[in-house]
Amino acid sequence: MNTHDCRGRRTFWIDDRIVDKFAPAMARYRSGTAALAVYMVLARRADREGESWPRLELIASESG
Repeated sequence: MNTHDCRGRRTFWIDDRIVDKFAPAMARYRSGTAALAVYMVLARRADREGESWPRLELIASESG
């Protein structure tokens, strides 16, 4: 069994709970979709330790 991670640098993981539980709950709030978009940018920019420190300008431009 090969356990080597073959994903490219253009791939990131998000926990299923974010999509299954939090996204529907966040949709009830006016800023919910924006908050989810910001989370996606932070997750996408996170390093192997899970830390992410992008500039606010980058978060704004990538989250729309």
